[in-house]
Amino acid sequence: MNEGGEDDSSFDFSKLKNRFKRDKASGDSMALDLSGPAKWLKNNKKFLIYGLLVLLLLFSGWLRFMPEEKYTGIYENSLSAMDPYWHYRHANDVYEHGFVGDEEVCYNEAAKLTTKYDGSCPPGSEHAYWDFMHDAPEGSRIDQEFYPYFSAYSYKFFGRAFAPNLLVWHRWTPALFGILAVLGMFLLAKQLFGPYAGLAAGFLFSLAPSFLTRSVSGFADTDAVIGFFTVFSLYFFIKAWDNNSILYAIIGGVCLGLFGVAWPGYEFMPLLLMGMAGFFFVYKTVPKIIEGSRNFIKLVVDHLKEYWKKYAILALLLLVTLTLVGSIRGFKEVNVFEAITASTRFKVEDVVDTSVEGEDVLEVYKTVAEMNPSNLRNIVIRLHYALVLLAVGFIALLPFGLWKKVKDNTHHIAFLLLWFGATFYMSFKAMRFIGMAVFPVCIFAGITIAFLISKIKLKRPVISVIFALIIFLSIFAVPNIAMVKGQEWGVSYYASGRATADQTGPSLGPNWFDFLYWARDSTPEGSIFASWWDPGHAMTAIGERPAVADGSQNSWHIHDLAVIFTTTDENLAVERLKKYDVSYFYTSSDLINKYGAISFLSNGQGENYPFLNLAESKEVASGNVLIYPVASQTDIILELREDGMSAVISQRFQKQTIKRIFYTQNDQSYVSESDDPDAFEAMLYLQPNFQQAIFLPIHLENNMLTQLHFFNGQNLEHFEYVGNYGDEIKVFKVIYD
Repeated sequence: MNEGGEDDSSFDFSKLKNRFKRDKASGDSMALDLSGPAKWLKNNKKFLIYGLLVLLLLFSGWLRFMPEEKYTGIYENSLSAMDPYWHYRHANDVYEHGFVGDEEVCYNEAAKLTTKYDGSCPPGSEHAYWDFMHDAPEGSRIDQEFYPYFSAYSYKFFGRAFAPNLLVWHRWTPALFGILAVLGMFLLAKQLFGPYAGLAAGFLFSLAPSFLTRSVSGFADTDAVIGFFTVFSLYFFIKAWDNNSILYAIIGGVCLGLFGVAWPGYEFMPLLLMGMAGFFFVYKTVPKIIEGSRNFIKLVVDHLKEYWKKYAILALLLLVTLTLVGSIRGFKEVNVFEAITASTRFKVEDVVDTSVEGEDVLEVYKTVAEMNPSNLRNIVIRLHYALVLLAVGFIALLPFGLWKKVKDNTHHIAFLLLWFGATFYMSFKAMRFIGMAVFPVCIFAGITIAFLISKIKLKRPVISVIFALIIFLSIFAVPNIAMVKGQEWGVSYYASGRATADQTGPSLGPNWFDFLYWARDSTPEGSIFASWWDPGHAMTAIGERPAVADGSQNSWHIHDLAVIFTTTDENLAVERLKKYDVSYFYTSSDLINKYGAISFLSNGQGENYPFLNLAESKEVASGNVLIYPVASQTDIILELREDGMSAVISQRFQKQTIKRIFYTQNDQSYVSESDDPDAFEAMLYLQPNFQQAIFLPIHLENNMLTQLHFFNGQNLEHFEYVGNYGDEIKVFKVIYD
């Protein structure tokens, strides 16, 4: 199924011609001679293949630019997630002054001191680029990476003709890299197993939800760039290896080197290439050992004499790669063998440090879903059940003729299996690696489809229809398995990809933009803002103000923020804020649902706000009774009377009054307090329509998040209420005196 064997995948037009060609001498007006079109198609297969490739790329572009219609009005300068704002801000740095970061400094790592860089650094210090917006107030050292430079300079020299500003151009870049990655997938699979496998793998890859969601317009993170460099690095290596080409080796080395500049995790790729070379050696020498050769040294020498060019090609590619990475990122980044031990022990540790305030500082990644371990079901769901079935079909079809087509490419098959095995193993370690496993899976699935297409012939109509239906149903009908056993199954592979593109859009609503523009336009330049880490990148990029923490997580800073949100001691909260010279502190409604992660990072004991839904409402002689289930045989019963209200916790035959009830009536807020001396010290916080309530034990009622977000800081001395934005974001000026 490689390029030399393209005829194996061609359609049989001879029967079509014989079936429909009429004898012109008979005078039949229905005569149909397809010999012309059939002959043209047979002689112009490349035209057909590359015509389909163009359609594939157009389809891929249509999918990836589908979200653009949502970026209008207030969302015109928006992105679809928080991390893209980080990359946009650094692209803006490059565009404005030529490097990532705010200043060039001399950095003394031992003393943790920075001084202004004036062309040279004193002994003990080294030249560095510094980002003062990140990890305020000190800021932090920042690496020079590929993506911001590409975004800035491509806009400067090309993108300005198409995009109104850098942010919009930056928003488009993941879609551009995604389209090019689809092209790379076609070229790679074509080089390995022929053009039909390339087209099939490219089509499947263009729809792959795990990659599509991160390569649509708006998701301007590094994932699409990683996908692009992954497929093209492998393509140029395979091309160089198969053809003993120095030119392709150099191009592949540059491509892989830029990959290393774009993403530190590139280290797996050189290992993968060396693994393929190792298998090639085994594949060529073991049969000779089996045949009786006992002189192993002579065997190795003879092997190297015959194939030295291939190993030289690999060495040249790696030399170019590591030289490029080392010269830009530093030569500590060229120790690719660290990836072996890192992958075997990859685990998000619980404790980062115990030296801050004598407290355990927990690893932030413990609360990030994509960094947590996965399982087989979740991997299959994220890849999609239909894609997995098609990939498994490769194994199933080997005894039915597929082996004859691929046996000459055994070393390529081994390479794919090694690639799949490594990414599959890492997917169990952390869910984010499922996005890497999709590459070899799409190629295996593409080989399956190409083989089935090769069996579609008019002389075998029944079998041909069956194979065509298998392909069609696999892509457009087979649903994805349910997230949980017993639940409804998902949609087809095509529908899943289409929905992924269609559902992507701006990550921030109007309230957030109003707040961020206020921060930019109405606060002193350099004012430090603090909240939970999630919106930090948007604050620095759109609000243009330094943030204590953001998505490039600093576990020490985030630990202090977690303590601030969870403590009931206002003085402790202010003490932690003073460490970072915070001017403004803000809360947002989403933090209520994130409190489990916040409290876990504060003290290791995750706790959620207990949301209660109204289950029953009934009339009684004294008024109305509302029942909110808490747990099995435990309810909160709210009694509404003309003279007031009361609430009790009912557990089997025991009842206890709840001390305070918060409620809203006619846009006014009230607190009803029981005079029962034995009342439970807690608050029942009622939503305006009484359809939902939050049960707040005293430690939740009095923590800083509740006091600030629910009660606007009215019971606090050091938090001056500045205002709110749609009741979603609430802002406070920190008063230290």
